[in-house]
Amino acid sequence: MRRLIYSWFGGLIIAVAMLLCACDPTPISVSEDVDIELTVEQVSAGFCRVKFSTSDPAYYLIGCEKARDTEAPYRIPHQFMMLALDSAYMEYVSWRHKLLLAGSPYIAEFPDHSLQYGDADKCFQYLEPDADYWIFAFVVDATSNKPVGDLHFLTIHTDSASAIPMKFNYRINGNWDYGYPLDSSGAIIADVPWVGATMDSLTLRERGFAAPGHFFADSFATLYLNRKAITHFGVYACENDGVTSTLNFEENHTYYTAMASLDGPISKGEAPKYFSMFRFTWKGDSTQLFMTHDKDNTAGAW
Repeated sequence: MRRLIYSWFGGLIIAVAMLLCACDPTPISVSEDVDIELTVEQVSAGFCRVKFSTSDPAYYLIGCEKARDTEAPYRIPHQFMMLALDSAYMEYVSWRHKLLLAGSPYIAEFPDHSLQYGDADKCFQYLEPDADYWIFAFVVDATSNKPVGDLHFLTIHTDSASAIPMKFNYRINGNWDYGYPLDSSGAIIADVPWVGATMDSLTLRERGFAAPGHFFADSFATLYLNRKAITHFGVYACENDGVTSTLNFEENHTYYTAMASLDGPISKGEAPKYFSMFRFTWKGDSTQLFMTHDKDNTAGAW
């Protein structure tokens, strides 16, 4: 009877192993022969878009760093990869620590959070105008957390100033508001980062800002410098109910909403190059407004 039990248990292990293999038919490569193709799709003053693809399924790290005159990745590729991997892991630990403190029950492992798998399209933001940057990628052994194979990289040069004009329209429907980034012809711009914010006029006065434009410009500049701006691409919608967002529209309160392109730095005390601001009074859930980009919207803002 004991022999029969052992035989049954061993068969179960084999069956489970076969099932697990069947569920993951594509192995993750850690071969040094994996090639990573980097294709630059767009470069502007403050961002670039790059497509990454691998010759075989593999975990890999991607990044963008400002070029340094004193060194180049190809001179000491292994050290460069180890430093990049250490930086990515430290950022992951910091992110995980915050979630653990918050009591989050679901926290991704390092490979799923920080590494790429399969084709990837990445927009690197907060770049300086008229500067060189290194775009890089390399395969990572997700088990040992070590680089594998060659370092793949290229150099880009950002534009001296944004050449992508952006204006905004704004719509309110009850608690919901919508931002529309537009080009000069009125078509939606979906591939350029932008930032937006709404503030109660009472709060602005309490903070001592007589001109709302100064407040938004300084706020956007601070967020940009600290790389903490929540950026959007294309149309953005938000429910201002105090639950899904921090702002809760209150009846008969007057608000200001500002939006600006993030294609390049924003400086304190200066109006962003591509900037729109809107003023409205909320009349309750039935409020429906559609406001177009107009210089009158920013009259008296500065």
